[in-house]
Amino acid sequence: MPSENTGSALNSQWWNFVSKRPLTTALVLALLFRLGVFFGSMIWPIFNENQMPVSPLHEQGYLDFSFYVKALMEYRSSSFSDLFDKFVAFYQRPFQEQFGHIIAGPVFPLIIGVFDYRQGNTLPLAATFLLLDYLWSGLWLRKMAGQGLGVAWMTLFAFAPNPVWFMLVLSPDLIFAALVGFFYFAYFNEQQTRRTAVTWVVFLVLILLTRPNGYSILLFVIADFAWRQVRQRNAINMALPALGILALLFALYLYPYFITEMRKAATGHTFFGLTSAAYANGLFDALPYWLNLTVSWVTLLGAKTLYFVGLRPAYGEASEFLVVARALPGLILLPGLFWGLILAGRRHALFLALFCLPILLGPAQDRYNLPIYPMLFMFGALAYHRLWHKIRS
Repeated sequence: MPSENTGSALNSQWWNFVSKRPLTTALVLALLFRLGVFFGSMIWPIFNENQMPVSPLHEQGYLDFSFYVKALMEYRSSSFSDLFDKFVAFYQRPFQEQFGHIIAGPVFPLIIGVFDYRQGNTLPLAATFLLLDYLWSGLWLRKMAGQGLGVAWMTLFAFAPNPVWFMLVLSPDLIFAALVGFFYFAYFNEQQTRRTAVTWVVFLVLILLTRPNGYSILLFVIADFAWRQVRQRNAINMALPALGILALLFALYLYPYFITEMRKAATGHTFFGLTSAAYANGLFDALPYWLNLTVSWVTLLGAKTLYFVGLRPAYGEASEFLVVARALPGLILLPGLFWGLILAGRRHALFLALFCLPILLGPAQDRYNLPIYPMLFMFGALAYHRLWHKIRS
């Protein structure tokens, strides 16, 4: 049997490796965890809040998946002029017909078609999501290491449930998050070259063709670009009008989806058991009218913020373990959101504010935070790190 000294020596060697190579350690743990969940769920599928099995061997059963399959069929069967005519018909009376023609952005439906995703042929796309999730998470782990976060924080992110959950749930969420991440690393690169500019423009267009809230990223680019032009007192660059035209075109494309989501959020979603209308009409009748509305609207904003970071009850039937596992990272994401808006600098604050604004106006579901989940996690870790140093001093 190995002696106690031998065990101590192995522990010492392991700790030396971890302390000297925190990024490598986190990357290895992230890979092992994802492989374990991926293959483990094949044997023991995870049940979602609608009690549908989720695993690489099961076809997706969430409600919106049929919407993307229908969109794929429409892209295959309709010409561009047919799709264009449907949007024109909506804009002939956009305020009378509040629910316009809605079709999913082409990126995810086309991916479904390319991989021929269906029951009995689920593994190719599921394995691609595994690879994409690991690549995206690895890039953010590298960013966290560059910010000076230790192996403990990076290990927590390696085991964070949301990125791994959307590795299994094949939806536009992970694709959109990865595209936003790739855009972020190119756009915020301090050494801007023609190559990095082309890179972030390509990712920006793909973002807009994936999810409607990608429009926030376009607005950020326009606002950030204009601010830098004004600050540097440069002449108007031709890129700014080009971005404005792009914004106009995608505004016309995405407006029907936006107005539909706003109407659904106003009537169909509840926050801690109350609808948005209940908050808007006032919750505290004992207060003066103006104060009642002010406090109620602030309460609604707070409730939506908690939902956005995952500090919410379950939407359906789910085990207490899954509910707690999903909610716990919110204790890091919430201070990370405030840190990003206040202390992370003007560009990051603008990026987060514009990204979060349409989500908080709408349903504020936590699945929409996935693109900025690593950023909020990183900022939250920095916030706790500073708090700990203040307590020690």
